[in-house]
This record gives sequence, C-alpha cells and structure tokens, in this order.
Amino acid sequence: MTSERAIATIGEKTLFALVTNGDCSKLSESEKLAYYRARCDAAGLDPRTQPFQFILLQGKTVLYALKGATEQLASRHGVVVEILSQHTDADIRTVTVRARARDGRQTDEIGCVSVAGLKG
Repeated sequence: MTSERAIATIGEKTLFALVTNGDCSKLSESEKLAYYRARCDAAGLDPRTQPFQFILLQGKTVLYALKGATEQLASRHGVVVEILSQHTDADIRTVTVRARARDGRQTDEIGCVSVAGLKG
C-alpha cells in the first residue's frame, strides 16, 4: 500500500485532529508509519535515516523534524547556515544565525534560551 493510500484510510476525526493541530496521538502504529512515510516522501527525505521522531510536546504527540532532516534539506536545496554572533547575558544565551540559499535569498534569525543552572 502506498503512503498516500494509507493516509487516505485514516478516519476523518483522526485526520482532522492531525491536520488542524498536528496531534498524532489518535493514530494507530500503522497510521503513524504511513504518515511518517508520507511526510518523508513529500519532503524528499530518506526515512531510513530517521529524519523525524514522534515526540510529546505541549500535551500533543507531534512529528518533529530532527537535525538529520534539516541537514538533508539544506544539502538538497543548497542552503548554508552560519552563526553571526552568540553571547550569554543574565543567564540568557542568544545566538544569531544567517541562512542563505543558492539563489541569493537569505534570512537572519535570533534564538534565545535560558541557561540558568546549566553546567558544562
């Protein structure tokens, strides 16, 4: 059975929960596998490299893209990411990155996270 046909067999209520808020908790194991494969197919990712993982996030089971997914997509689409700056002030780590596509488009993004109490 193809991934698309397997997705088509998911019940309407379950599919609605999946597409409206990303909640995969109501999917059976075979439906999760079909959804996983369909997402890999749609993105052009090799499912054998485990680019996604089902995780519990804010009370929902969601399909989360791992570093492997990011690396495969960046390689395929010619995206280069560079760290522009990083510093820690008042237990907040701030990192600024730039992503540049081969066609010249770019975006700068800033991420912050508390590092209070962390060591190493």
